[in-house]
Amino acid sequence: MAFKYDITEERLVQVYLGDMGKLTYNEQLHWSQYNVIPKGKMSRHRFERDFLCKISLPEVEEAPIMYLKDEIKNIQNKFIQLYGDVLFKELNKGDLHFYKSLHIPLTEEGKELDEQILNISKFTTDSFNQKILSKITGKKAKDLNSVGKEIKGTLGLSLEFDSWRVIL
Repeated sequence: MAFKYDITEERLVQVYLGDMGKLTYNEQLHWSQYNVIPKGKMSRHRFERDFLCKISLPEVEEAPIMYLKDEIKNIQNKFIQLYGDVLFKELNKGDLHFYKSLHIPLTEEGKELDEQILNISKFTTDSFNQKILSKITGKKAKDLNSVGKEIKGTLGLSLEFDSWRVIL
């Protein structure tokens, strides 16, 4: 079941009690162990959306992952318009979790940051469309790049693409 929630500045998940009542009893028991006395205040976008009935998006600082995903979609759309093909190939079902589970690290542990960097690379650089980049640049992996060094992989090939400024 999906319902609206928010993350507060204190990094707490905020949900309405009425929504929690829609969960099964076992789910209610599970989530009740995380219940804390509210701290801080409701975010601006949540107040505007839920009480003023305005279309309101969070600020970049509040939801950087949402903005990152939106920008990747925008880049993909611009690339299709300019070159008639996708820049990022679709992830297979086994790799979709890399995209879906992307989040701001909740702890200071290096392991969690490493996992999120892996997630980002999986649905960006690892999914570059090598065929279209080769077609546009006239080069392929293992060719020599513009400074005479071997192009290593798709990321190296993407660095040969000199029209990023047009897309970005």
